[in-house]
Amino acid sequence: MENYKEVHSFDGNGLYTGTVKAHKSPLEENVFLLPANSTDKIPELAENVSCRFIDGEWINEEIEEEQVETPSLLDLLSEAIEKKKTEINIQREEMKNFLAIFNKDGKDYFFDRGILSRQSMAVATLLTSKGHETIDWVSEDNSIVALTHQEILSICKNIVDIDTKELKLAALRKNEVMALGDIKEGDNIEERITEIENYDITKVFAD
Repeated sequence: MENYKEVHSFDGNGLYTGTVKAHKSPLEENVFLLPANSTDKIPELAENVSCRFIDGEWINEEIEEEQVETPSLLDLLSEAIEKKKTEINIQREEMKNFLAIFNKDGKDYFFDRGILSRQSMAVATLLTSKGHETIDWVSEDNSIVALTHQEILSICKNIVDIDTKELKLAALRKNEVMALGDIKEGDNIEERITEIENYDITKVFAD
């Protein structure tokens, strides 16, 4: 006779977990020591059924299939709108990374817009307070250009104008996307979703 036999185990909630070994008792003949949370009663295993050990018996319980909710076309439409609005916001922020251009004496100088906008007002104030006419400013290609107070302010105004324009364009683009999401009776929602997904986030509007 084997020194052990397989018995059936269950977890703290009584759910069947598999088989374990029950070893033969060294003191009693034909007696096997059952591990905790186990029984030698055989469960009836089947698909889509869980076995639970309750009050000394295996009880079969049907497993409810998880219901996966399929999003409606209107849900997909809303999702497409929000995704496109996010793309427009990202594109607007990326525009802030473009260099500012300033032409002096027939030559274009390129400046980091972020650095220039943060420092220019302080430098302009310094020029005024110290009575200097110009200050040397290093462009992105390491060219040095002497800028006056008014020229620095002019560059700043150009940056603000560009940023304002991009904000307005982003708002107009979002309005068009939102308009595409305005569904009326008889409209093909799937076609509208495709239109939104293909919307050009760099679209320019006539003044």
